[in-house]
Amino acid sequence: MEALIRNKTLRNTIMGSKLLERSTDRREWKALETVHAVSRAEILSVSPANAWEFVTASRFLSSDLDVAVPALGVPAFGVVYSDALAVERQALGQNVSGLAGAGHLAVLSPEAETRWTFDQPGEFVLVYLSDRLLRRASEEAFDRDSATLEILPRFLIRDLVLEGIAHQLLRQMKSPNGHGRLSADQLAQKLALHLIGAHSNRQAIPSAQSCAMAPRRLARAKDYVESNLSRDISLQELADVAGMSIFHFAKMFRLATGAAPHQYVMERRVSQARALLHRSHMSVSQVGQAVGYFSRTHFGLMFRRHMGMSPSEFRMVLRT
Repeated sequence: MEALIRNKTLRNTIMGSKLLERSTDRREWKALETVHAVSRAEILSVSPANAWEFVTASRFLSSDLDVAVPALGVPAFGVVYSDALAVERQALGQNVSGLAGAGHLAVLSPEAETRWTFDQPGEFVLVYLSDRLLRRASEEAFDRDSATLEILPRFLIRDLVLEGIAHQLLRQMKSPNGHGRLSADQLAQKLALHLIGAHSNRQAIPSAQSCAMAPRRLARAKDYVESNLSRDISLQELADVAGMSIFHFAKMFRLATGAAPHQYVMERRVSQARALLHRSHMSVSQVGQAVGYFSRTHFGLMFRRHMGMSPSEFRMVLRT
């Protein structure tokens, strides 16, 4: 119910033209142009300059292997569309590196400069959100002073909500329709709510109870999921792998990951399916079977529920 109220509140905020002033000085568009310039981007697709009011996005190839990005002044996130590349990120005095594959994300703090070093050119989608909308969401939907809101930088994470938003925006660029502005506004609303809810300092500090599951037990359960995505995994199996009772495991797993075991497994299946759809030699049915769905219909329904489009539509956007 709380989520419905928040969505309704922010929807009214977005749709009411009197509540937000239109501006030709769009900071999110300037942020997009800045990233294109510093990365010497080969632009594959880009959102219309004046049609979307609260969000901009582009899909591009980065030519430079060493890219210094100034503080953009707006919240943004990027999704890797390359198969695999090594990347190092420098931000806030810290260096972090890892291997990025298709679907890995980074969330950029509006006020932080970053430097990115790659081992090869990469393909990315970056999405930039109106700071005005984010601040309004904080005040209207979360009843929090926007002056205290901070978007936290993230690196090499998985987030199906953000990934789905990026891909739906790409689809809108490819096949604009008569409701393009409304669709983009709704995705911007969803993005603002999710950034605040999942990637900001609004999040509660985890309690000591959330660390009750020993890391090795949690790791064994997660490894078992990754190795058995094509099977119908039971709660008892996961509890046995972790060496816990099913009731204790279910409770501690949710506290440790923020998701119930069945939700976690489904999210991992979607993430794996998304990666497999990059491989053109696998049919949609084969991808579904690889992640435990032997009915193409059920696979399609599950994928659409998480990504906002069918597997075939998702692949079509990838190939354009």
